[in-house]
Amino acid sequence: MINLIPVATAEKSRIALRKIYFLLGIGMMAWAPRFPELQEQLNLSASKFGFLLSFGSAGSILAFSLMGHLVHAFGAKPVLFISGAFTYTAMVIVTLSESPIVFQITLILFSASIVAYNVALNAQSILIQNSLNRPVLGQFHGSWSAGAFLTSGLSGIVAPLISLQLHILILALILFPIATYQTRKLIDFKPAELNDELPSRQQVPPIWLAPKLQWILSIGMTCGVLIEFIGADWITIYTHEHLNVPTGPDAIPITVFMLAIIIGRLNTDRLAQAVGMDNLVRISGYVGFIGGVIAITGSHVMRDVGMWQALLIAAFGYFLAGLGTACMTPAFFSAGSRISSSPAAVTLSRMAMLNHVFVWNFKLLIAALAAAFGMHIALLIPAFTLLAVVALAKYVIAQPAVKS
Repeated sequence: MINLIPVATAEKSRIALRKIYFLLGIGMMAWAPRFPELQEQLNLSASKFGFLLSFGSAGSILAFSLMGHLVHAFGAKPVLFISGAFTYTAMVIVTLSESPIVFQITLILFSASIVAYNVALNAQSILIQNSLNRPVLGQFHGSWSAGAFLTSGLSGIVAPLISLQLHILILALILFPIATYQTRKLIDFKPAELNDELPSRQQVPPIWLAPKLQWILSIGMTCGVLIEFIGADWITIYTHEHLNVPTGPDAIPITVFMLAIIIGRLNTDRLAQAVGMDNLVRISGYVGFIGGVIAITGSHVMRDVGMWQALLIAAFGYFLAGLGTACMTPAFFSAGSRISSSPAAVTLSRMAMLNHVFVWNFKLLIAALAAAFGMHIALLIPAFTLLAVVALAKYVIAQPAVKS
């Protein structure tokens, strides 16, 4: 890609974009640690609640099929302004639902708005990384994780003090104006205008004719991040219901998990330059697998010894799992952005769409297995998929190793 963005401008956008990712992490993960309250509000079992969360991905899949082309044609900033307003509004509405049907509909709309926001953010991220000519994608995802970690801890603290609805409303009223202000600082561009050699919308092949590498990278990313997606939905429920940890302390494992992801993502770019991105993915896959098994199997066994011992094992295991999954999204997105036969915005949107389709099916499978055999069996699946990442790591374009 011919770089038409001045380095100084790209650097200013990098700072603003990190702040937007941070704010989004705060908003999106604020309600995840309080899922048990929402589950009780809807009067649903854990497995039925899991099914509703899974079907919320329908909105994501629909949005992914469109947003890459829209960002490529009209630019990221217009999409960010519009989808940002929908995202922070839907974030509030979804917590007000008392009917499972209303919850499902609002969750689908919420998921679609988040997708639109994320596609535009990732398009900006790739442009900035290419303009600066150095890996920075891990910084952005690390900033999101930092916001998610902060809000996970805060949610555990405020859960006994204020209602879920008031909590999310306050956050939305604070976060949305700040995010809008930071969006104004971003590069205003249309990807289609950056390089005349980039294919137009009509020239982009349909997804079933997409490059083989795009499919492989999508599968690899799914296997690498499944423990993160499933963890956001199930960790607190597992800790609360299966380990019998009370509200408040039951948020410890997901908080520790997000802390590990922050540490891993903020160091992804540096580690990739030192050992190569493909090697980093392999090592991370093994670490995440070991952590996931310890978190579930270890805590399940230890709950007969004591609740707090089981909680400690779960937290330790999920810390390792967080380190293991941390590099996966930056690694596979960076590799996908180098596929030259499609615009970066379209490629990343497609990869994310395929990832959501795969994750959606895995969520349905896990919800079904949780209902049939128990959460301690179902939640082992995300750990084992990390072993598949080890085999697919060779398809990640390696960064050159830097000798110390």
